[in-house]
Amino acid sequence: MKLLLEHLKNNREALMKCSDSIGIAAHSVVLGTAREGLISNFIKQNLPEYISYHTGEVFDSNDQRSGQIDIVLHPITSPKINLHNAINIFPAETVLAAIEVKSNLTTGKKTGALSEALSSCARLKELSIIDRSIDRSSITDHQRIPFIIFAYKGPTLKTLKKHLENGIGNIRSLPDLIVVLDRGYYLAKTPRWMNSGLTIETAYVVKEDDEFVLLGIFEYLLKLIEYWFKNPLEHTMPIEKYTKDMPTLFDSFGSW
Repeated sequence: MKLLLEHLKNNREALMKCSDSIGIAAHSVVLGTAREGLISNFIKQNLPEYISYHTGEVFDSNDQRSGQIDIVLHPITSPKINLHNAINIFPAETVLAAIEVKSNLTTGKKTGALSEALSSCARLKELSIIDRSIDRSSITDHQRIPFIIFAYKGPTLKTLKKHLENGIGNIRSLPDLIVVLDRGYYLAKTPRWMNSGLTIETAYVVKEDDEFVLLGIFEYLLKLIEYWFKNPLEHTMPIEKYTKDMPTLFDSFGSW
């Protein structure tokens, strides 16, 4: 077996065991925070140190807000707005991706974890991003922040597809990647998702593999990080859009 695949297999087993052991916590917030820490730690230890990981809100130049995001992936070269100690909010253009972590991706229509995650995704996707990208061949929608749902437990693939099908009419508001650890599958949006007349089957590529399910999130984030690292000028904060009528330093002194 390839070393990378063996490593991902071992980490999948470790995450499942740690998640089960954390399950003794009685309070849902404590439980959720601990499980967020598990997957955040996995990403942090295995992907480039170019990225920092936070819990916080994202906002855009129109002052729209996302609500709390479990894990905000933020390049260390980008600005953030510090409120107090480790509490930050992030300009939309400076966020590489957002991750919603669920202990169990239940599918109740109004109160299920999937419904909550999809609502969080839709709010984030509504934020306005000043698009400076040139390359349209990358894996992501440059006008929206990539959104990932990571669930330790979840429904069957058939059930999840059925629930996602309800949102296919506004597919731009659906998650870019969904990982269900215990079921051993993930779904990732394909470049074809922008076409009309899509179904879940054609909008997402599906991989089912119990042992190597972590390859989905590992590969997806690695591609995003590599793209950002190679194209830093496309992801700068457009300060003039966030200050609007207030003169900025560049207005006073011209371009540097």
